[in-house]
Amino acid sequence: MRDQPDSSQQPAETGIGGLLTALLVPLRSTATIVSVFLISLAFVIALVTLLDYFKFQSAITELAEERAAVIIARVHSSLETAIDLGLNLRAIGLERIVGASTGAEGARIKNSYVFATDDDAIIYASDKAAAATKAAPAWLAAQAAAGDGEWRLKQGDHLFIGERLDSALAAAIGGVVLDYSLADVNARVIAMRDHLIGSALLAFLGFGILAVAGAMVATREFRKTIGGLTEAISFAAEPPPRVLGSINDPLRSSLERFRRTTCEAHDQLDRVEVSLAITLARRSDPAPSAEAIG
Repeated sequence: MRDQPDSSQQPAETGIGGLLTALLVPLRSTATIVSVFLISLAFVIALVTLLDYFKFQSAITELAEERAAVIIARVHSSLETAIDLGLNLRAIGLERIVGASTGAEGARIKNSYVFATDDDAIIYASDKAAAATKAAPAWLAAQAAAGDGEWRLKQGDHLFIGERLDSALAAAIGGVVLDYSLADVNARVIAMRDHLIGSALLAFLGFGILAVAGAMVATREFRKTIGGLTEAISFAAEPPPRVLGSINDPLRSSLERFRRTTCEAHDQLDRVEVSLAITLARRSDPAPSAEAIG
């Protein structure tokens, strides 16, 4: 006969396996729907967050740079007006002119410089330590490349913005440079980044909870049907489970026929095993001897 499992373990194993199957299988469809929705939601939220972040960063940085451009244009105009009067660049009162033109943005303008191109010397600097030193080669190269236009260089939180100085008698007699700080701008960008990330996580969490709840409600009937099918097929040889009440009539009749067919197959197999066991037992017994017969 077939090897039979221990009678004390079989019901427990069957019950636990059937319970897990009945619980997990109906939830697979719901889990699939929720997973697809959450992955799509995460992609959309991440994309929107990145777009908002880069848009804010671009807008606020551009605004700060345009403000610096307005200041450098005002300083440049004031200096060239004084130069056009016939005064030497070194004798026009650079500190007074530059200070009057940059006073409104004194907190952001860390340093201002005026240099002459004849010897590349800085002839005025709000930072006294930089006075009488040479202009940075990067400034000279940027000014030469920009011509009579404005030029900009970024170094970390600092924006160096400058413009060439021309007189009525000669071009490119010097240049003016402002060291404009972007530290507060970058700090606001970082704060906005953290805010956007927090908002994105909260939105994902909220929509995720709604998605799970909605999927559970939307697939309730489907899960009942799948659960009934799973339990009926798993326990085909046992009495009809209660969950069959949730299955419609065509499915119920099909499952009942399947159960009856399975039970009949099991019964026939048991009868074959019994017959085979009897046959083997008869063959294993020794034939009765003549003495025993006499």
